[in-house]
Amino acid sequence: MNNLVNNQHDTNRRNFIKSIIRNFLLLGLAFTSIFLVFKEDDGEECNFDFVCRSCKKSKGCSLPEAKNYRSNKLRV
Repeated sequence: MNNLVNNQHDTNRRNFIKSIIRNFLLLGLAFTSIFLVFKEDDGEECNFDFVCRSCKKSKGCSLPEAKNYRSNKLRV
């Protein structure tokens, strides 16, 4: 009888710890999702790893690297 009570106590403790860990993981996932949805976006994104020479958008691009490329291109 005493062994049965100890097993139930261990099972309850195990389930409690599993539910705590599961809830923390879900909470982290929810916060990450909220952050990604509501983060500010400047609207500019470079798909060419800052290789402005081969980019077709370089004339209207507002990224600092494109501005430096255009200014250096005009000097040369």
